[in-house]
Amino acid sequence: MRAEQRRRSRQAGFTLLEVLLAAVLLVLVTAFAGIGLAVGQRVMADGMRIAQAKENVLRALAHMVPEIRESGTTTSGSGIAVEDGGRRLRFRKNIGFDGNQVIWSEEIVYEYHAEDGNGVAAGTITRTGPESSAAGAAIATTTVAVEIDPSFGFELNAAGDEVTITIGSSTTLSDGTAATFPQGGPLVERVRLRN
Repeated sequence: MRAEQRRRSRQAGFTLLEVLLAAVLLVLVTAFAGIGLAVGQRVMADGMRIAQAKENVLRALAHMVPEIRESGTTTSGSGIAVEDGGRRLRFRKNIGFDGNQVIWSEEIVYEYHAEDGNGVAAGTITRTGPESSAAGAAIATTTVAVEIDPSFGFELNAAGDEVTITIGSSTTLSDGTAATFPQGGPLVERVRLRN
């Protein structure tokens, strides 16, 4: 009877070698799965950083271009000016027509902040001006875009009828390398003034 019990106990369980081999295989499978998950998370995070850089540029352009397009020069002194080495653009925009004359908004200023200061982070574009086209609208400063590269600048052509905006954004990827939008250098957007 004892011989039969020993035979059954050997057949009913795993040997020490089998248990150790199973444990090693489980550890290897778990390690590979963890490495794959970590790589996937880094790739996803890098993709999100690049998408954010692109969004920063496109949001800034979507905000600035329509207003700049409506700016212009009049004989009454309303006009457009590029200042501070191309870091600031000052203008008034056309908000209507009253009989024989254009109605100009209060002054609008777009400014690139290359350094931290006054609560504004480096690489930020701000807009200061009326909050709406309504008469007597409150003047406010709002953030247009963040993390914009120092290559940013405004340029007014000699004829005074076109503004060139040079803009790009970059981010640091998880491996320490830099990624820029657009790839290969900043985007150059030419805005033809209507007035």
